[in-house]
Amino acid sequence: MWKSYFNAFIRNVAANKLMTGLSVAGFSVSMAIGISLLSNVNSHLKTDHFHPFMDRISRVVTESVDDEGRKYWATCPRQLKGSLRQLSFVEHLSLVTLNRQDKLVGKNGDIDMDIAFGDEEFFKIFGFEVFPQQARPLLDDPAHVILTEDAARKLFGQENPVGETLNLRHSGSFIVAGIIRKPPVRTHLKFEAILSDKSAAFTREKSRERENDPDFRSASLYVLTRSPGNLASLNGVLEKISIQAGEEGRGMLKFYAQNIDDISPWDPKIRNDLNAGYNRGGLRNLIVLAGLFTLLAGMNYSSLCASKVIERAKEIGIRKIAGASGADILKQVLFESVLLSLITLCLVYPVILILNRFEATSFLAISPSGTDLLFILVAGAYAVITGLVAGLVP
Repeated sequence: MWKSYFNAFIRNVAANKLMTGLSVAGFSVSMAIGISLLSNVNSHLKTDHFHPFMDRISRVVTESVDDEGRKYWATCPRQLKGSLRQLSFVEHLSLVTLNRQDKLVGKNGDIDMDIAFGDEEFFKIFGFEVFPQQARPLLDDPAHVILTEDAARKLFGQENPVGETLNLRHSGSFIVAGIIRKPPVRTHLKFEAILSDKSAAFTREKSRERENDPDFRSASLYVLTRSPGNLASLNGVLEKISIQAGEEGRGMLKFYAQNIDDISPWDPKIRNDLNAGYNRGGLRNLIVLAGLFTLLAGMNYSSLCASKVIERAKEIGIRKIAGASGADILKQVLFESVLLSLITLCLVYPVILILNRFEATSFLAISPSGTDLLFILVAGAYAVITGLVAGLVP
């Protein structure tokens, strides 16, 4: 039976090359956008999943209570690090200052760069791969900078930048100590260069903060506990800590630990979580859009099929005379539409991967890999659903 369906599909394609080409073209555009949207959802759900200690890493969230009400922040006071240092179930602590910008002074003009400041425990907590390996401890050296792979390629092309000097307009001159390889999946830790928190630029920044009110909105504190079960104990300790803030101490700061896997999708109540991506509502909207493009692709194919129903009336009549039922005719149409959809997927998916490799689709934050079997299965299911929708109408 299926063999006869396939033979009929081949005969139909051979007899209607133009219609088949239009069908594939319409399918390709709609399916490419739909898969791209689903890929975006996939990349957000897998954010930070390359760190080896995912279930043991937490970020301290600050809850501020003042006359304006209750607010939540992805950052905390720096002195909290010392308060948690002595806890027996805490293995490592790292204060990370993100979302800073500086200008690289170069021959071709100034280039904006996203800068982060970190300490020597940063790479002990997070799973970023650094080469050369001996560059990891150099984050504690105020004279060195570690670049991301993308930043190194943008600044130096294919040349090895290790040992070269970078001049940052507001931070000073630094020697490139190493390169951070691009993570396999998305991360909320967005930066192009990371400097030691002992650098002169960071010292100046902290001194400016001390001149005014101590700021709890500049640095994020990450905690690596000794076991996943220690998160409850950490929250128990944080519940007992409170710090007064504000010019007259009228505000109160409280704290809780947020597992790194809960940072993305973004929790909208956390105000300065700038790199967490979409919230769950935004991801649902992307899924709905992918569904709409599925419907669009189906309607496009259906209209083409409807236009050639008369041409296939003779074939259908002969099959009815030969004893084929209405269900058999429906199965034939659905088989053809699903098969065409899967063929289109085989053409579209590699193109998306190639565009992603050259960052031509970075505006959609696409991040499937060629070996992402789960996403390939999702894309296959999406193609089958698209084919079923397309085949039901004609």
